[in-house]
Amino acid sequence: MAEEKKADCSPEGIAHKLARPNILALAPYRCARDDYSSGILLDANENPIGPTALPTQSTTNSLSLERYPDPYQITLKHKYLQFRNASTQLTPDNVFVGVGSDEAIDLLMRIFCVPGVDNIVITPPTYGMYKVSAAVNDVEVIKVDLTPDFDVRVNETLAATNANTKLLFICSPGNPTARAIPHSTIIALATSPLYNGYIVVDEAYIDFSPVASTISLLSSYPNIIVLQTLSKAFGLAGIRCGFALSHPDVIQLMNNVKAPYNMNSLTTEVAINALGNVEDVLKVNVQTLLEQREVVMKELEKLDFVTKVYPSDANFVLFRLERFAQEVYKVVRVLFLYWFVVFEDDGVLFLSQKVNTHYGRCEKLVFTHIPLLIESLFLTKKITPLHIQKNTQMADGGVVTRYRGNEVHCHECIRVSIGQEHENQEFLKRLVDTYQKLSS
Repeated sequence: MAEEKKADCSPEGIAHKLARPNILALAPYRCARDDYSSGILLDANENPIGPTALPTQSTTNSLSLERYPDPYQITLKHKYLQFRNASTQLTPDNVFVGVGSDEAIDLLMRIFCVPGVDNIVITPPTYGMYKVSAAVNDVEVIKVDLTPDFDVRVNETLAATNANTKLLFICSPGNPTARAIPHSTIIALATSPLYNGYIVVDEAYIDFSPVASTISLLSSYPNIIVLQTLSKAFGLAGIRCGFALSHPDVIQLMNNVKAPYNMNSLTTEVAINALGNVEDVLKVNVQTLLEQREVVMKELEKLDFVTKVYPSDANFVLFRLERFAQEVYKVVRVLFLYWFVVFEDDGVLFLSQKVNTHYGRCEKLVFTHIPLLIESLFLTKKITPLHIQKNTQMADGGVVTRYRGNEVHCHECIRVSIGQEHENQEFLKRLVDTYQKLSS
């Protein structure tokens, strides 16, 4: 009798057999903190000055942590609306509180998009989590590139939508573009008869922008959803507190679908305290970062190897290098070698520690094929040990930034968050030193 084939009962075998195909194919969101947690961190657009306020020990002790938190964060919503309601009359019924803006992004797709049927529209270059969340929820992504100056192509964007387009994401100010989208563009999208879905305006960086928030449009345009966060200007990236503001019907659906107690009491209390220090601390901190942004931009513009510094309405700057990254990329199209720490939506490269390819992150490929590739490059003299040593120097020195050259219109571009004065000066110094060594 033939021996029966033994079933694969290994944990990996079971997981791969039972998991949804779109999850197995998912390229997870990658960020600098996956690999670097110390040094001068100018990669994630945080506010390095820190929180506007923290609760006292006595306040924390009175939170009744043995009890579940308020499921709808009513006090926090009132406090947030006091901060935002200068030009509109929203109520808590217009506000959803979630674990950063990412929870709201995911909920909107789960609520409005039928898996395998519906789609969303994004405007690259843009925030990577729209694409990741769509992949998790098996939702098609339609891309309509921004112009080279990072404006929305209104006519082309509307033309790309169809009856199954439920959400159209606009990042304003954009990430990585740092450009705020004018209200006239948002209104043109919201009022077009060509599109019947929601316009989702992601305003994570709005407090650094001279362009006012689109929440002032909500009472007139019920098909607009605005996302905001305390992670940036408020210096509270660590507590993961975000907001969605829209018509009460949208907010009710989000509350229906969210987890029962999605926001813990400690996060809520920290957020409430921070919102009580807007005039004394928040505005001062934001102004400090804006002043440092101008310093960094002016210093970058002085460098002959920086060919473009883009205007910024955010707490980061996108700039383009003249040549070095491009030269290396032309020599080795499969292997990414850059002198900054290079982070991409589908992978990470820091050659002294990790190697990745254009085909996506695959550990087996990394550990079996890449050494052969490097050996081949040595033999053909297309790359030398000196290249490898130099190309990791900036990151080894403790400065972490974000490479965006893999995105549309961002060829040779690097994004740097604005840090405190000493961090910015160290970044500029290492930028010059590293480029000079690479060019020698």
